[in-house]
Amino acid sequence: APLPFFSDGEMELDLSKFPLWLREGPWRMEAKATLATIAGGLALTAPRARATFVLDPPATPSTWDAVGALYGFGILGVMFASIGPWPLASYTMVSWTITTARYGLTLVGGSRFVASVLRFPSVAQHTVVVAVWWLVLVPLLSATMNGAGRAKFAKFNRRPFLVSVHLLDLPLALADASLHPRPLVFADLWLAVLIAFLYVLFYLAVLDPRGMHFYIILSPRTRWAPLVYGALLAFYAAIFHFWKKKLAQC
Repeated sequence: APLPFFSDGEMELDLSKFPLWLREGPWRMEAKATLATIAGGLALTAPRARATFVLDPPATPSTWDAVGALYGFGILGVMFASIGPWPLASYTMVSWTITTARYGLTLVGGSRFVASVLRFPSVAQHTVVVAVWWLVLVPLLSATMNGAGRAKFAKFNRRPFLVSVHLLDLPLALADASLHPRPLVFADLWLAVLIAFLYVLFYLAVLDPRGMHFYIILSPRTRWAPLVYGALLAFYAAIFHFWKKKLAQC
């Protein structure tokens, strides 16, 4: 059935238009094996992650931290008021919540450990959101719509809420990392991959069986699943090395 993004029903995404073989049926053995391999890799590299983990330096809250926190919590408030809590199940809003938490923790002098854990996942996830939304999902979703549907979808993407969480989110995360810099280390990459992997498991185990195929490219029912999962891992590694170099210049 069509899934309304807003309570006014202006925009509906009919996820049932994706091919049935991607939405229903048993998982391919290749997908299961790849997920198990990733889990094993995380377990084997956990000692190195513990050894390289470092706390963020003590941070003095700035005006920008207050602006970032207000903006982050404001968007969450708009979401709850106009849509409800269900978008928190999406990778996009998990990413937004991570960044908002970092701004909030800095503002109130909260746990440096939690802020340190969330540092690179915040940057990595928003990089993925912007790249995957505009370069992968928008073309795929548009292909399932007729002309009128694509026009509504374009209007949907111009809404302030969507511009915030699908475009301005990355500058917001980068500003946070730049305001309170420290070098990125292996533990940051490990934590980002761990959080992403846990989200994929949540998506496949909870959302997918309920027909919430937000990220159809993650389908475990295709022989290409190992390639998709492997490409995402490689993308995370590339993001890490790119931002490690760029943020070191701040």
